Amino acid sequence: MNPCNGGCSKFHRFIARRLGTTSTTILVAFLAVIICLVVLAVHPCRSSSRPGLASTPPSNTRPAMTPVDTPTPAIRLTPTPTLCPPVTLEEPENGSRLEFGATVMLRWSAPYDLLEEEYYQLRIQVKGHDASTNYPTVEDHYHLPILLPGEYIWSVSIVRSVASERYELVSKGSEWRSFQIVPLPPVVHSISPTDMLQGMSALVVMKGENLVYPLTLTIGIPLQVTYVNSSTITATVPTTLEVGEYPVIIMDSNGRGVSSAFFAVKDPSTPMPTASPFVYRPPTLDFGGIICCSVTLRWKWAGTLAENEWFAIRIGKLPDVPHSQTWTKEREYTFALSGAGDYVWEVAICRGDPATAACNQLAVSEQGVFSSGCDPNCQPPSRP
Repeated sequence: MNPCNGGCSKFHRFIARRLGTTSTTILVAFLAVIICLVVLAVHPCRSSSRPGLASTPPSNTRPAMTPVDTPTPAIRLTPTPTLCPPVTLEEPENGSRLEFGATVMLRWSAPYDLLEEEYYQLRIQVKGHDASTNYPTVEDHYHLPILLPGEYIWSVSIVRSVASERYELVSKGSEWRSFQIVPLPPVVHSISPTDMLQGMSALVVMKGENLVYPLTLTIGIPLQVTYVNSSTITATVPTTLEVGEYPVIIMDSNGRGVSSAFFAVKDPSTPMPTASPFVYRPPTLDFGGIICCSVTLRWKWAGTLAENEWFAIRIGKLPDVPHSQTWTKEREYTFALSGAGDYVWEVAICRGDPATAACNQLAVSEQGVFSSGCDPNCQPPSRP
């Protein structure tokens, strides 16, 4: 008998015809399948892991962190070396003014002695510049070489030598002091020409000492200076200068200067006196002496040679006449004799060029005569 006849649903009857079972049997089987699925879902054997391997944790979980005791690292501090107190600068005083060429001695003091390999390091700078000149020394003073005019600053510290030309600081640096090297005051001895006519201009040449930049030159009005060398400057007096006599005033940057020269501007309508030609007095011979085959000749002359004027020394061995040996600005000349005999010599004042020996003779001395045995094997006397 088919239990699904009558009240069974169409679904039950369909299953019964296919399986030949009743709906109760189907229900039981269905329940059994559900139970097995539930059991498998909770049974530990559902893991697909291979024996001996741990299950893979869910992807949304983090592995537990095991706290680790990390010791705090020890901080080693490098001690800062303690520098000794600075040295004390003694002289010159701060802001001192020293003349160019004068001795510059820097001195300082320290309350402790230097140890081995320690030095005083003197630093010199031109004020306004970063570059230093360093002078290591073990003395507490230093004699500076000649410095050019300008303003300088200096400081001293104590250092220790750690390698070739390498030093480390031992003391703090001292204060910085300054001193100034000032040039010698300019001096004008002469001016040429000394005058001009009004309405004309003149290039004047001034001779003197310490004529170095910067200078202020005034002849009636301030003039622009051209520097030839430390003993010669030039300037142009303009046409606008009025008739009169003007002092030549020269000053350096410190307001110092010496001049006794004057420049005159003359009225062109005033007749100019005819200047008498200057008469050159001849030099006076003053024989020096002979040592072996060397003779020293001297002479006197009260004048001053111009820039293009020279003494021309002339010597001859008799019976030859004196002929030119050299041109010089000095008043002494040493000459090597050619052998024994009598010699004649004279000194002339020449205007010209030594390179060409073309002499415009202005004056000549009397001739002098001397004799020499001239022994080439002579030994000059030794100095005591």
